Amino acid sequence: MKELNSYKIMSMKNLINSARTILEKEGIDAITIRKVGDLSGFNSATMYNYFENLEHLKVFVCLFSFEEYLDDIKNYIKKSDDEIMYNYFAVWECFLLHTMKNVDVFYTLFFNQLNRSISEYVDEYYSVFPREEKDYGDVINSMLKNYSIESRNILMVKDIARKGYIEESSIDFINDLTSFTYESILFRVYKGFMSPEEGKSQIMKYVRSILESKLIKK
Repeated sequence: MKELNSYKIMSMKNLINSARTILEKEGIDAITIRKVGDLSGFNSATMYNYFENLEHLKVFVCLFSFEEYLDDIKNYIKKSDDEIMYNYFAVWECFLLHTMKNVDVFYTLFFNQLNRSISEYVDEYYSVFPREEKDYGDVINSMLKNYSIESRNILMVKDIARKGYIEESSIDFINDLTSFTYESILFRVYKGFMSPEEGKSQIMKYVRSILESKLIKK
């Protein structure tokens, strides 16, 4: 995306906020160029000066909402190398709270088939809307820069192994099973087969039991 002036950035925020209103009331599938245009006061043709297509707009809307999770994580973790077990479960608690508040957002970011990679969208998003970097420690900082469940989770699982809580041979088992559990249950919530509250409770139960089944020290 070419460099934008302040007016264009404000216009993009206006379009994103209009799309978020539709998302919150009707769900992500209800977002259309026409609806966003009507709500924001932009005509459809003008909107393509800011977003290349509807997917581009939807992903930016999701990333705008995802910021709420990134801003909230500081309220859950302890900034200490000795708190890796506490932080692992705390990060999941925060992540699941926001997942179930914004099921459409998290499903779109992590599991929908997109025309471009999510990392491309993320890089572009932060070039337009830079965010203040926060220091949560090396492992969590690295985790927050990854946009796949597997690559995010394994960073913390590896750190748990380095601290001697699990065997290195258990890393892939824990990471794979935890990631598959999240994806499977989130899909059921996304399709309306399970309530968000039940989904959060079920995933957190499995996150704990999967890790605890492989602990060699407590």
